[in-house]
Amino acid sequence: MQLEPVVKPIRLLVGGCSRKPPELLRAHLRSIEAQILPPRVTLTPAFVDDNVVDESSEILKAWIEERHGIYLDARGQDRPAFSDAHPVTHQWSGEAMQRVGQLKNALIRDCVAGGYDGLWLVDSDLIFSPRTLWSLFYSDAPIACGVFWTKWQAGGVALPQVWLRHPYELSGRGMEAHEFLRRLVNRGRVQVWGQGACTLYRTEVFTKGVSYDFLPDLPKEGMWQGEDRHLCTRAERLHVPMIADAWPDIFHAYHPEEQSQGEEWRERLSRETEGRPVTDDLVSLYLHAVEPVQSGTQWTHLQPYHVRGRLGRLALCPELDDAIRTMTRGDAQIVSVTYPQWSESQFRGQKRLIQVTLVDWKPHADPVGL
Repeated sequence: MQLEPVVKPIRLLVGGCSRKPPELLRAHLRSIEAQILPPRVTLTPAFVDDNVVDESSEILKAWIEERHGIYLDARGQDRPAFSDAHPVTHQWSGEAMQRVGQLKNALIRDCVAGGYDGLWLVDSDLIFSPRTLWSLFYSDAPIACGVFWTKWQAGGVALPQVWLRHPYELSGRGMEAHEFLRRLVNRGRVQVWGQGACTLYRTEVFTKGVSYDFLPDLPKEGMWQGEDRHLCTRAERLHVPMIADAWPDIFHAYHPEEQSQGEEWRERLSRETEGRPVTDDLVSLYLHAVEPVQSGTQWTHLQPYHVRGRLGRLALCPELDDAIRTMTRGDAQIVSVTYPQWSESQFRGQKRLIQVTLVDWKPHADPVGL
């Protein structure tokens, strides 16, 4: 039994603002080509060409035209100061970040005007494992961001590109930094208040007002100038939750010496283990109570919930653990489960039918970049 098919075809745009050397851009585009798509999902490219190297522009335009996508040319526009060749970290001016925000807004407008169901907005210095979009799609969130790890300062400690408080704080919202980082390292799904660079937006969030337009009441210095802070603040004010999805493996070619490693990482990340999960493998699951539950005089169906972790170490009933070991990616089974009296589940002491869906699995390993 496979993942339930989507009721109607789902049309997604994928793209971003491209300004990278040819070798890295090729690897980036190939990693998009290699994406394994959920049932009935189609992917159409939509990129802004902001390249300064003619060969990169030629590669991008030809790739988009071959796939009947959307090509926006921004090369003739004035470019404020920006450098990704600095030996320590990238150098951005406020004007450059605001300009990039407006270029991304152009892709948002194309997404809405074209009647697409969502926009997977990606930076062109990222290399994705084949099930990156798969995981974001099944995260079931209006905004789902794939987590990657970067040494923002040369020789520094690798940190994620998601955060809890602006401009870039990894503690708060009821979590200490070590707890937040541990949940990401363990491949969890975590609500965040800041994110960017690899994000699946459902179109509904744009019609609510989420965009990269700058907010006049935010601070105007340092990292506060980043276009992602303005979009994330808009999402928070509109009560649109953002989920950090730490399941995918993503390589970030941030420093100049990493930009030649794109194809090497694409090949490395493209290797997918076949078969069925065994003890200590990482598993990504949906669990759904098939039968309704009674609350007062009302009967309701509970929403599916996600479970991530290492098989054999998760707090699962034995019946579910056994079923998972017989499944391959995308399989679903309905399992009769008896919850013991000491279970932390609301079903303690009850027998229930639970549908378990194995969204994905892979051998246990630290995220790329750590």
